[in-house]
This record gives sequence, structure tokens and C-alpha cells, in this order.
Amino acid sequence: MTTQIQSKKKRRPSLRTVAKHVGLSATAVSLALRGDESIPLETRQRVAAAAAELDYNYTPRQPKRPAKALRRLVYVVNDYGDEPVTANPFYGYILQGAEQTSQAHHASLSYLVFYAVFGALNYTLVTEPYYASHAGGLVAPAAGTVLAVELVRAPLLVLSIVLLILAARTTRRRVLIIAGLTLFWVGGIVPLTLQIDSLPAPLLLASAAEIFLQNFLTGVVTAWLFWSARTATAPVSDDNTRLQPLPA
Repeated sequence: MTTQIQSKKKRRPSLRTVAKHVGLSATAVSLALRGDESIPLETRQRVAAAAAELDYNYTPRQPKRPAKALRRLVYVVNDYGDEPVTANPFYGYILQGAEQTSQAHHASLSYLVFYAVFGALNYTLVTEPYYASHAGGLVAPAAGTVLAVELVRAPLLVLSIVLLILAARTTRRRVLIIAGLTLFWVGGIVPLTLQIDSLPAPLLLASAAEIFLQNFLTGVVTAWLFWSARTATAPVSDDNTRLQPLPA
């Protein structure tokens, strides 16, 4: 008769094994092994001795790295075969909303770029030379103040024409022009008329040109981005027919 001796593999001790051995919670044992001063010294020594007795090697977890800024958003949805994702109205509207939020962000950034470029040109070519030749000079606000104001103003300008772009039922080219002119009128001409009595003619004309380029181009970029988002993620109609983009 052959006697087979089966030996069970010895299980490695865990944190809970040590906790059970010393009669403490796993959290208290973990703190004790890390040398946390909230645990009495005597208890820490007792836990360390128990860990050594049980041959338990404690390895503290590495601290998590700071999360990086989100640069890309990925959507994972169910596949409906040959049908596009937007064949499901639920996903279609979610994707459309996410896409529009992203486009509003990019459009706001475009305004800040246009503001910096054309504002610098106006200041260098017209505003600074004008005030340099006149008594009193030019008292400009701090750069931080200007940046804070424009960071608030940029999304407000963009959002002011979003509904117009989304509701437009015409060609893309017309939408671009209408959005640019509307943003120039609402965000440029109207505020500029409040300064007619305080600004000399050269500065008024230069400011009008600067604001036109800033706001008109921002309106064009906004319309282009939202038009692309609208046609790419347009939900289907009630009869399960995907809404077709309007002609360009």
C-alpha cells in the first residue's frame, strides 16, 4: 500500500491575519505598521512583533499620482450593427450635448486668441501712439484684471449666439455670416455706442475695427464648430430616420 501524503501549500499571511492574531482591526494594524502616532507605542511594538512572528511583510501603498487634466473624452456605447450610434435617441442627445459643450469651450478660446491678437495690434498702432502724444497719457488696467474680465466675457459671447446657430435653417455659409454679424452687433456695436461721447474719433474707429475682427471671427468659428457638431451627432426623428444635415 502506498501512502500519499498531500501537503497543503502554506498560505501567506495577510493584514487580516495579523489583525486577528493581535485582536485589533485591520485599519489599526495598518496604521501601527506605518508608524502612525495615533496608535500607542506599545501597541505598535506588539503589532510589529506579531507581524515578524507570522512572517508578514508589510508594504505600504504608494501614494497615487496627481490626476492629470482631462484632455480627451471617449464614449463607449453599444453597437447597433449597421445603424449609427445616434440611431438611439438617448445616446444621440447625450453625444450632441457633450459635443456642443466641447465646441463652446473651443469657441471661447478662439475669442481669447482674437482678442489678444487684434487688441495688441490696436494698442501698438493706434491707442498707444495717440495717448503718448496727448497730455495725461493712458491709464490701462492691470493685465490680470483684463484677463479675468475676458475669461468671463468669452463664454457669454459664445453662448449668446448658440441658439441662433442651432435654430438656423439655412445654408452653412449664411449661418457663418449671420453668426459673425450678430456677435459683432450684440457684443461690439451696442457697447461701443455707450463710449461715443468719451472716445475721440481715431480711437472710436480703431476700436470698432478691432471689435469687428474679434467678434465677427469668433461668431464664424462658433457657427462652424456648432454646425459640425449638429450634423455629426444629430439624433434621429420619431420614424427612426436620421435627420440629414442642411446643405452647405
